[in-house]
Amino acid sequence: PGSVQVAGSLPPLFGSYRADLFDAERVSELATPLIRALSPHVDLWLAETMSLIAEPLALKALLPEDGKPFWVSFTLEDEAPGSEPTLRSGER
Repeated sequence: PGSVQVAGSLPPLFGSYRADLFDAERVSELATPLIRALSPHVDLWLAETMSLIAEPLALKALLPEDGKPFWVSFTLEDEAPGSEPTLRSGER
C-alpha cells in the first residue's frame, strides 16, 4: 500500500492550554534533547496544541536544517463563545 510518514511530535513544553506559562529562556533546555532523539527517525515535525505563536517559532529555530516539513496545530480560546477566534494567548 501507501507510504507512511512519521511525525516527530513536539508538545507544549510548559503545559497544554497555558500560554501564560511559556518561558522562552527554557525552550532550548527542554526541547533540544527531544529533538535530538527524534530527529533520525522522523519525516516531519509537528508542534501540536500550541497556545501562542512564540513557542512554535522557538521550536522551529532549534530544528536541524534538513528540509523536513514543520507543521503546527494551535488551540483556540474557548471561554468567549461568539467572539472572534483567538489563540489562548489572545493572539489572532
